Amino acid sequence: MKKKMMFVIGAMLCLVSGAFAQEIDAARRAAATELLTTMKIKESVDQTLDLMAEQMTAMIPGTDAKMMDKIMSVLKEAIGWDNMKDKYVAMYANAFTVEELKAANAFFKTPAGQAFITKQPELMKQGMEIGQKAARDAMPKIQAIMQE
Repeated sequence: MKKKMMFVIGAMLCLVSGAFAQEIDAARRAAATELLTTMKIKESVDQTLDLMAEQMTAMIPGTDAKMMDKIMSVLKEAIGWDNMKDKYVAMYANAFTVEELKAANAFFKTPAGQAFITKQPELMKQGMEIGQKAARDAMPKIQAIMQE
């Protein structure tokens, strides 16, 4: 069970981690920071951690609350907003120009953009559920391959 738990934790960390060492000018950094604030990315990260806790509890039967609290404490420290903010800023600043960041920020301040932000967490949760079901459905084929 511990190997399975470590695999699940490792896979989840790979999904949300990355290295962004490139230098970023102040204007691009400021535009990226403003966009992340408008998009409520901090809240999204917090919700994602809560969802990870739910998913891990469901995926790893027999995990007691004390163990899950310890695991989530480690994950919150590793991938919580305080640790990840600069990495997210770098990710957006490296991907977009200042003009693109400002245009995206303008969109997310509109009613349509706010609706997108509000609905995105539920859509992400539904997407995770769809992906997990597809993975479960594929598991017998994967197990058959592993037994060959």
